[in-house]
Amino acid sequence: MTRLIVVLGLAASAVGAALTAFLITEPFGRAFSLSLWLCVLGLLAALIAVGVRLLRARRPWIRVMASAPLLLTAMVVLTTAVVAVDPRCLFFRGLPPDPSAAEWQEDLEYLADQMVALHPNLFSLVSPERFDSAVTATRAKIPTLSDHQILMELFRVVALPNDAHTYPFIFYPVYDLHFFPIQAYWFDDGPYVVRAGRDYRQTIGSRIVGVSGVPIEELYGRFGPYMSAENEFGRLERWSGLPIAEWLKADGLSQDGRAVVNLERPGGERYDVRVKPIGLAPFGYWTYVRQVERTSSPAVSNDRREGFWFEYDPDTRALYFEFNTPQREWNGDTLTAVLAELDAFLDEHPCDRFIVDLRNNGGGDLVPAIDVADFIAGDERIDRRGRIFVLIGRRTFSAGVSTASMLRNSTNAIFIGEPTGQGPVYFAGPDIVTLPHSRLPVAVSTRQTVSTPLEPPPDRIAPDLYVGYTHDDFVAGRDPLRAAAMAYEAPPIREVRLPVSAFVHHAGRYRYSPHQAAEVTLTGGRLHLAIDDFMSMSTARLRTPLFARSVNIFATAIPGLRISFAERSRGAMNLIVEWEEGQRAIPRLSTNYKFPLELLGEGMIDSGVVAVLADSAHYASAVPGFETEINRLGYRYLRDGHSSDAIAVFQLNVALFPTSANTYDSLGEGYMVHGDTALAIANYRRSLALEPGNDNARRMLRTMGARE
Repeated sequence: MTRLIVVLGLAASAVGAALTAFLITEPFGRAFSLSLWLCVLGLLAALIAVGVRLLRARRPWIRVMASAPLLLTAMVVLTTAVVAVDPRCLFFRGLPPDPSAAEWQEDLEYLADQMVALHPNLFSLVSPERFDSAVTATRAKIPTLSDHQILMELFRVVALPNDAHTYPFIFYPVYDLHFFPIQAYWFDDGPYVVRAGRDYRQTIGSRIVGVSGVPIEELYGRFGPYMSAENEFGRLERWSGLPIAEWLKADGLSQDGRAVVNLERPGGERYDVRVKPIGLAPFGYWTYVRQVERTSSPAVSNDRREGFWFEYDPDTRALYFEFNTPQREWNGDTLTAVLAELDAFLDEHPCDRFIVDLRNNGGGDLVPAIDVADFIAGDERIDRRGRIFVLIGRRTFSAGVSTASMLRNSTNAIFIGEPTGQGPVYFAGPDIVTLPHSRLPVAVSTRQTVSTPLEPPPDRIAPDLYVGYTHDDFVAGRDPLRAAAMAYEAPPIREVRLPVSAFVHHAGRYRYSPHQAAEVTLTGGRLHLAIDDFMSMSTARLRTPLFARSVNIFATAIPGLRISFAERSRGAMNLIVEWEEGQRAIPRLSTNYKFPLELLGEGMIDSGVVAVLADSAHYASAVPGFETEINRLGYRYLRDGHSSDAIAVFQLNVALFPTSANTYDSLGEGYMVHGDTALAIANYRRSLALEPGNDNARRMLRTMGARE
C-alpha cells in the first residue's frame, strides 16, 4: 500500500508541478492554486509513505533513515502553515510586530529624524514648516487610525519631498501589502488594461473609468500625495492602474481590500469587475522577475526586457540601440563587449539613422551610463544632427535620466517621445531606514547626482518632438516613436556666415564656477563651447558647437541654451550663458589660470590644496561626489608610488569631510604604505570610531598588531 501511495504521490506531484510551471506566467487564479496544492500534497504524501515504509524495515539503520523524509515533511508542513497564517513570520523570524499607537508615534518621529539626518538637502524639496506640520498632524491622528490607515499616513510623510528615491520600500515582504493583478498604462487617450491575471483576462483592452464609482482621474489625484514622484510623468509611471489594496481600504473605497473596477469596452459598453488583490510574491514574479521576449512593446514599462542590445536594418541603414539597464553585465553579456561589438559593426556598416532607446531605462549604475554617453559623443559615424535620435519617456529614470542628460549636453541628438519622469539633478543613493517598532524599511536618499551644469536644472528632460502613444498604437503593435525618428528631417540651426576673424577673440577659458571651466575653442572655422568640472567620472559636462546669430550672439545644439559675449572694461570679456529664464555672466580667465582639481591632478599638490581650502565650503557642500573624487585621486598617487602626495591629498579630504570614516581609512592606508605605522593606526582607529562596522579598518589594525 505504501508503495502505491509513493507512486501516486510522486505522479500527482509531477503533474501538479508541470501545471504550476505552465500556469505561473499569469497570477495566478484558481487553477494555479489547485495545481500548486496538488504538487505540494502529492510530494508530502510520497514523503510520508517513504518514511512509514522505512520505519517498518527490520534493520535499525534503515529505520533511522526514516527520519529524513519525515523531518522534511514536517518542515514543509510547518513552512506552509506559517506562510498560510502570515508570511511575514519568515522574515521577522517570529510573530510580526503589533505596534501600539504610542509605538507608531515613535516610529513616525524616528522616520522624520532619519529623513532630516540622512537626506543631503531635504529642505530644498519641502519647507521645514510644511514637513514639521505634516509630522505633527499625523502624530495627533495616529490614536484614531487603524494600522493600514497609519501605514498610509506614513507613506504620505515620506512622499512630501517628492524625491523619487525616498520612498517606502514596499517591495519587501514585511509590509504585507496587496496588489491588483491588473496592469494598466495611461496612454494619451486614457488608462487601459494592458495585462491581467488569468481570472481577469476579459478586462484586457478595456478603459479604466473608475473604482467604486470614483472617476479614475479623481482617484489618481487622491492617490498622488502618497507617491514619491518628481513630476507628473514620474507619477504616471508609478501608477500601475490601481492603488494598492491597503490604500483603498484606508480611503474608504473598499471594506475587504477588493476593488470594484469600473471599465469600458472598446464599443462603449460599461461594466464592473470585482478584483481580488494578490500578495507580493506572485505580483513581483509577474511584474519584475519573469523574462519576456524582446518583441514586447518598448513603449510600455517593462522591467524584464533585455539590458542592452542593438539591431540593424540594411534597407534603411538604421541602427537601433536599446539601453535599458545601466549595469556592467546583463544575463551573461557585458556592456563593454556589446559596445565593442557595436563599434566594430559601425566600421563595417553605413549608418544613416542611429536611434538610442532609453524609454525602459529605469536606472542603475552611473558608470555604464557614462560609458554609453562617452561612446556616442563625438563619434562622427553617428553623432551628427539629423542622424542621431534619442527616445525618452516617463520610464526614463535615475541613471537613465543621467544617460539622457549626458547625450543631450554632449551630442547632436534629436530627442523624441515624452518628458522623462525625473530631472537631470536628483537625489539618490538611498539608505534603508528600519523603523524601531514596526520594523518597516523606508528608503531615504543620501547623495545628490548632478547630470547637467546648467542652472536652474529642469524637473524633466523634454523632447524636441513630443510623440504620444495611444491604446490603438499598442494594440496594433506600432511604435510611433521609432517611426517618428525614421521620418524626422532635422531642420538646420539658423546661423549667419561670418569670417572667422569676427569672433576669434571670443576663444578662451571662463570661470563658470569655482570648480568648473567654460572653454570656448575655435575648430574648423566654428566656435565650440565645453563646460568641464575636471571630475574623472563626471556626468555634468557639456559640449556644443556655437551657431552665430551675430558677432556676439550664438545658438547651440542644446534647446533653450543661448551664448553671447560682452566686453567689460579694459577689453576684458564676459561669457553670457542664458538658460531657461536664467542668465549668468562669466568672466574670462587669464591664460595661465588652473582650477584646483587641475592643480591636484597635475601634481601641483600644495597649490591645489591651498586653492581647495580657500573655498572649502563650496567643495564640501556644493560639489556632489567631491569626497569620492579626491579619494580616487589620492589612490592614483598611491598606486604610482608617490605616497607623500597621496597623504597630502587624503589629508585634504579629512579636512573637508571630518565626519567621514572613509577619509580617515584612506589616510590610514596612505600612512601605512609610507611606513608611518603610528599615524596609520591613529587614523584607522578614528575611522573605526566613526563607523564601528568598518571591517577594513579593523583588519588593517590587526595586520599592524594594534588593538582597536
